[in-house]
Amino acid sequence: MSKVQNRETAEEDNRGGRKQQTLADEIGEAYGGHSFTIWDSLRVYLSSFRDQRKEYERKLLNHLPLFQGEGQHVYGREVEVLDVEVSGSYIHEVCIRNTEVSCDGDKLDIVLVHGYGAALGFFYKNIEALSSIGGSSLHLVDMLGFGCSGRPAFPIEDCRNDMDRVLRAESFFVDSFEEWRRKRGVTKCVVIAHSLGGYLMSAYYLKFGREVVEKLILVSPVGVEDSEASLFRKYKCGYGGEDGDDSDDCGHFEYNVDKDYRIAKEQGVDLSKELTDHLHEQEWGVKDYDDEDDGDGEDKIEDDDGVSLMSVITHDGDAVDDTEMRRTRVEQVMRQLKTRVVPGKILTRLWERHYTPMDIVRLFGPLSGSVVAIWVYNRFQRVHSEPELFDLCNYTTSLFLSRGAGEYALGSLLAPGSLARLPLCERLPSQIRVPVLLLYGEEDWMDKMAGYKLAQDINTYGGQAKYRVVRNGGHHLYVDNPDEFAKQVVQFIRERGSLE
Repeated sequence: MSKVQNRETAEEDNRGGRKQQTLADEIGEAYGGHSFTIWDSLRVYLSSFRDQRKEYERKLLNHLPLFQGEGQHVYGREVEVLDVEVSGSYIHEVCIRNTEVSCDGDKLDIVLVHGYGAALGFFYKNIEALSSIGGSSLHLVDMLGFGCSGRPAFPIEDCRNDMDRVLRAESFFVDSFEEWRRKRGVTKCVVIAHSLGGYLMSAYYLKFGREVVEKLILVSPVGVEDSEASLFRKYKCGYGGEDGDDSDDCGHFEYNVDKDYRIAKEQGVDLSKELTDHLHEQEWGVKDYDDEDDGDGEDKIEDDDGVSLMSVITHDGDAVDDTEMRRTRVEQVMRQLKTRVVPGKILTRLWERHYTPMDIVRLFGPLSGSVVAIWVYNRFQRVHSEPELFDLCNYTTSLFLSRGAGEYALGSLLAPGSLARLPLCERLPSQIRVPVLLLYGEEDWMDKMAGYKLAQDINTYGGQAKYRVVRNGGHHLYVDNPDEFAKQVVQFIRERGSLE
């Protein structure tokens, strides 16, 4: 029998009255803790002086048959790894072209964008499914300042005011992304973006992408909800638009640690759930779904037209029927498994001064890999492969130890509690004119209700937004439940529909 027991066996033991084991428990029993040792941590730390990021990316992607030997020919794909020069730096990309002829003969470019502190390798479990559409090109991109892309200095200082600080931070990413797009000859594309990537790609659409983006898929995006941290509330003057042409009359906002702490505590999300949002069935004892589940990964309550009211808002803006049963079931899916964040005033002050989680990891020096391993082996327990977890840990550590760049956008774009200074709920509904899919994990610590309302508001303004909740998934739902994630995304991409 394998040293690491199968997850299903552990669940059966739990139903039989025995304590349920997590993958971390199983690995702990078999390996005396996770297999990432102090010596492994020292090795990856020393390799950071030689910049081995791409080598660790290659090792992680090599877990896919597509990247092994003749795999490209067997799977009908062509793989290209390249660095595209942009503004004195470069954007790293892995491009997978499906060599099959598409049904309609049209070219389809799909761009996949990661979240904060992550990189394209985090999507390794989604590559084969998302590149399965005949004639498509899947572009996995490391945003400038992240992953294996260049790490130019991030513009924090010399901003006219706080509105300017946010817009300059956005421009650091969206301007370089637009330059990458032009150099790669991508004229139309479907954009799939996770977390901070979802926020940035929304900003990209508003600034450049109205004629480029065909569909926008926002996967657990940050920065959706309104809050007291919003600059729209703080400034009496009008917003200068998406080109950064705001008025100097706005002036500078004097940060108040006590006030920022209160806002984060009362209105922010609990970032500690980044370690636990995938463990609700063990820690919170969530009730099982009843027999109305059809087994396809969605919880169905249908109206007379067969519309799934639990997890979708149709383009006509259909809402949930006003019945007690429906309200109760919607509350089950929309439950927010989070407590209010308690960041502490010291962490609040550090946030505003642009200290990042990666800065903290770097302080551990040779032990930094061991610190990263705590997160990787805990958060990604649903990756049922010890070798994959090991390589994911190496990959992540190498990225965290690299020179800080894009990570320093955190304090400019988001207030403590991960609250957007320019929230998407104020920017997208009246402006977006392409089909949008908002996708969340069932145990997501991101504010799902804010996403639900954003979809409603987009539809109210005549847009076309859909909303989905992926079962057995947290904030990283694309890793927690890659099959259902791919099913929802590919189905949305294949759907016809445009507002033009």
